[in-house]
Amino acid sequence: MKLKYEMEILNVGGDITAVPLDCENEFHGILQINESTAAILKLLEKETDEDSIVAELKKVYEADEETLRLSVRNVVEKLKANGLL
Repeated sequence: MKLKYEMEILNVGGDITAVPLDCENEFHGILQINESTAAILKLLEKETDEDSIVAELKKVYEADEETLRLSVRNVVEKLKANGLL
């Protein structure tokens, strides 16, 4: 799986947003995200799979694999629902 569009990730005053670029026909707006979602989006810039994303997140976050996997699945579902993945 891979993002359909490049994402501009901005951190302004602690608020993190992701702006999909060049997707006017499919998605309008920005995404309010947190730090872990930003990390997932970065990993989805290239072709990858759930196991690889979870393995990379385990290197950064002190969370168990089940929690990380659930987070990845939630982000992936939302991206798919918005036509971004």
